[in-house]
Amino acid sequence: QCKMKDLLALVILLGSFPHTTTFSNIAAKPRSMFWETVDAQLPNPPPRIAAWIAASKADTTKALVIDSDHLAHSSEDIPNLTARPYWSSEDAGCEWVTALEGSSAEIISEYQSVFSRGEASWIADSNFASVMGEDWASLRLMRHGAWIPSVTSKFPITTEAVKRSGAPLTVRNVMFCRQGPASGVKEHSDGRNFILTTHLGISIPEKHELLHLDVAGQRSTWESGRASTFSTAFLHSTQNDSTEERVVLLIDFWHPEVTYAERDALTKIYVIRRHLEMKLLTEEEGASSLNNIDTILNNIFGRFKRRER
Repeated sequence: QCKMKDLLALVILLGSFPHTTTFSNIAAKPRSMFWETVDAQLPNPPPRIAAWIAASKADTTKALVIDSDHLAHSSEDIPNLTARPYWSSEDAGCEWVTALEGSSAEIISEYQSVFSRGEASWIADSNFASVMGEDWASLRLMRHGAWIPSVTSKFPITTEAVKRSGAPLTVRNVMFCRQGPASGVKEHSDGRNFILTTHLGISIPEKHELLHLDVAGQRSTWESGRASTFSTAFLHSTQNDSTEERVVLLIDFWHPEVTYAERDALTKIYVIRRHLEMKLLTEEEGASSLNNIDTILNNIFGRFKRRER
């Protein structure tokens, strides 16, 4: 895996990003800045990552093609990865989920304690509100592969439980997700076949029949203290028709068939992305939030696709 000294050297070298004085100026350049830095820092990436970089550079439309199995295909796919909607803790590379479930009681207790004291609050994902809905919100412990100390310090038990489980954490998120009553997330794909996602039930309404998670047309639900693992590369949606909120702990992790060398390369790419994001925030004079940054970076790296029902 990436050694800390290598990442530190990478971050230091990333200071070579051009300095600009306005958000509009830097917004016009981020794509070229991003890929130039990737090329400089990954001159000899693993073959599948080299193909992935080339395809991502060439594809400026970020279009997704949905097949008959409800799986989204894109230029950012890593080839020859097993694709199925749901995964089990018995599957190779997913065994850590059982350990996470074993810590569920203490995670749930900490969550209830922190929120009851008013020490944490939800943040709406307004940049994708048309998909996520107006009553979906999150509290991120990790974003783009980096722990957020201001949040993890409030949830030390949860943070340690995730680490202790052995989850092969990826370059995305660990976060609590809330879905309010009588609301849902519309059908969409995250467009990354190299990442799987686990939901651990934290606060689940008793009437399970009023809750559902649909992945590739296959319906399931959530249970308190139990985990559901699935691929968000497939079209998926959620619905909460109860009168109570539904809360899960979401953990993104590497697809088991992504090699360690490929994980290292993708991690370095996300470090570059994160550093560029920080520079954009620094240069955005008086900007109010991450939403504009995410819009720009989503056009550089990654996609988020909604399909109307």
